[in-house]
Amino acid sequence: METPFEAFMADLHLAGRLVQTEAAGAGSERLPERLNAGAPLDVTDLRFVAVQPGDPTETGQLSAATVDPDELLLVVPPAEAQAGYVHAAHHPVVLELGPYRVSGDLATLPGFDPGRALARPSGQFITLKDVRVEAPTADGPFVRRYAVVLVNRYTVERVWSDIDLSFFFPGARHEGRPEA
Repeated sequence: METPFEAFMADLHLAGRLVQTEAAGAGSERLPERLNAGAPLDVTDLRFVAVQPGDPTETGQLSAATVDPDELLLVVPPAEAQAGYVHAAHHPVVLELGPYRVSGDLATLPGFDPGRALARPSGQFITLKDVRVEAPTADGPFVRRYAVVLVNRYTVERVWSDIDLSFFFPGARHEGRPEA
């Protein structure tokens, strides 16, 4: 079984089809669980576009490739993996990671107090909704919009948010409220 796959690395935008591995079992794991497990992802019909400021845009295609989740900064989950909290409070955030500036809404449970919360994110990837991804390129700004994106929280360099997200994005510099 194959599902659509789209992701961003430090210098590439990837698109292809994610292969369900025998180890995971047919339909046993959704993409977020597979990413957080850290197992390599097998992708077929992989197309890639270089996303680097100042460099000419390069494109390419591979019939199959294996992608390490640790090298992924952002992943766009298929529709069946886009369910979120039913009763969530959404906080606007702006993130910088690699060449990308990502803005969207982070869902937390109602009443979430970051200073007192016992529930900390346990996985490597965190879900944002209503997302805008942008990066400068030689051909002008690269801009994409998505309903949901999974963010590799360990690759985030700067965060703008209305709440303290130190536990969500360790190592990132927190800059205060998002810019309007």
